[in-house]
Amino acid sequence: MRRHLAVWILGAPGAGKSSLVARAGLRPSADMDGELVRLAAERGVSLIVQDAAVITALRREANARAWSGIPALRFAGEPLVFEVTGDKPVNFENAVSAGRAVGYLEVGLGVRRPLDACIAGNRARTRIVPDAAVEKSWRAFEDNVVAGTYTRILDDFVVVESGDFDLAAHLARF
Repeated sequence: MRRHLAVWILGAPGAGKSSLVARAGLRPSADMDGELVRLAAERGVSLIVQDAAVITALRREANARAWSGIPALRFAGEPLVFEVTGDKPVNFENAVSAGRAVGYLEVGLGVRRPLDACIAGNRARTRIVPDAAVEKSWRAFEDNVVAGTYTRILDDFVVVESGDFDLAAHLARF
């Protein structure tokens, strides 16, 4: 019997997570970026604002909104796709455990890209985060890959260089 599938795409901002997901014909189950854009528009706040307190507050609320629908999707056994930086392993592990508790196979793909390329990719996006935040997320991602954090938390985890990876073919294994 095939288990329900949750796919975690991890990497720093600007690494190419959204592009990889879109090329596979998928869309995030919890669209934090989309929710952040909607929330900023509602509040009349520019996402280019470099005020860390404003961005942090918006991110927190956007994440809460985006994740609020996940329990119902899990209950229905829907396949799930998440794009996350993975820079907070405790929160990440809790989310993975919640899926596993209701029968999900939790698989991940780490998108590795050089820091300068992530910064450039981030600057080309609609939702730009400060360079320092990109660097902090990039370093946390790299540290967690080296430490085996994602391999320990997920049922399956591979790292790919950002590029022409065929996510759909990879997921067909499951």
